[in-house]
Amino acid sequence: GEKKDGKKGAVIGAGPAGLAAASFLGRAGVPVTVFERKNTPGGVVAHVIPDFRISARAIEKDIALCKAYGAEIICGREIHSIEELKAEGYTDVIVAVGAWKHGRNPLQKGECLDALEFLEKLKADPASVNAGKNIVVLGGGNTAMDVARAAKRLPGSPNVRLVYRRTRRYMPADEEELQMALEDGVEFLELLAPEALQSGKLVCHVMELGAPDASGRRSPVDTGEIREIPADTVIAAVGERVDPALFEAAGIALSEKGLPLVDAGMKTGVPGVYAIGDARRGPATIVEAIAAAKRKTPLRRSKPISSRRAASPKKPEIFRTGDASAAPRSAKSARTSARTAPTWRFMCPENARRRCSTWTPCATNAATAPSSARITANLTAINSPSLARKKIS
Repeated sequence: GEKKDGKKGAVIGAGPAGLAAASFLGRAGVPVTVFERKNTPGGVVAHVIPDFRISARAIEKDIALCKAYGAEIICGREIHSIEELKAEGYTDVIVAVGAWKHGRNPLQKGECLDALEFLEKLKADPASVNAGKNIVVLGGGNTAMDVARAAKRLPGSPNVRLVYRRTRRYMPADEEELQMALEDGVEFLELLAPEALQSGKLVCHVMELGAPDASGRRSPVDTGEIREIPADTVIAAVGERVDPALFEAAGIALSEKGLPLVDAGMKTGVPGVYAIGDARRGPATIVEAIAAAKRKTPLRRSKPISSRRAASPKKPEIFRTGDASAAPRSAKSARTSARTAPTWRFMCPENARRRCSTWTPCATNAATAPSSARITANLTAINSPSLARKKIS
């Protein structure tokens, strides 16, 4: 398109949000450069997410598409200050650094690996990973499922156990993530709170469910009983965070969670500086990152390919059994789910409900997308306004 006079954009981070923002800016005629601290672009998708979830070819296509729109990608350069980019003549800076900061160690005694550290090392050099015969994963989110499934694929068919302090019903992971982990042979150990790793065993407190907390989930209560689990390696998949150093150096106001405060257009309190993707809201999905990038860029929203709403899919609740006191969802919540269901899906070339190594986005009304947090999106297909306002996971 026609070049925008006087505008020159810089994007910090070449993950899904950064590449999407650069693509949209390039399409709008704004010269844009993406700065990536690693030697290759792609962010968490390229460097962390296991190959069985997304192929390198699919990632390369999105990167090539971004370049085709006119974006320049500079790898191997870490940006330490937004001011250094402003000094180089960039009028607008978009921060899309991703949630790379390690979560806390949940153990009171003993060390454990960070989930992102484990997955990144496994993807870069699988032969260098020696986790032993008994691997324990702490957490119940989508990242924990990825870690457990990747660990299960290590040579020697190790025993992989996932420890969670509540029951399976309260795990924040997507329903299908739980299903695929179970299918891969991951063992779920519920109502256990890990305390220490010592002498090859993970010491856990046995819990029971008490009254609901502020989130609506029943709080785990210590029963006083102790259980030991064989553990050669413990991997913590709890609470990946965004490093706030870049925002703090620029004088950008942060929330209590250490995330930048932005307006509806993703603009921070510092003129010409924006925050999108995980950098703005913490760890989320690829589709949410791309949607945020589109809200930032000066493109007009295209008319959605389909304006009909999808029916709320029937979830396989069999994978969350085990809590006899769990009450079914109310009719009201079911109606709410139907109203807010997205108007798109990721379609497998063979079967829309099957896992596939190559997923292609489309706007057909159907069931909600499989774990969008772990599947890349082709930037040319992001044309539905519903995508920008729908919380995928």
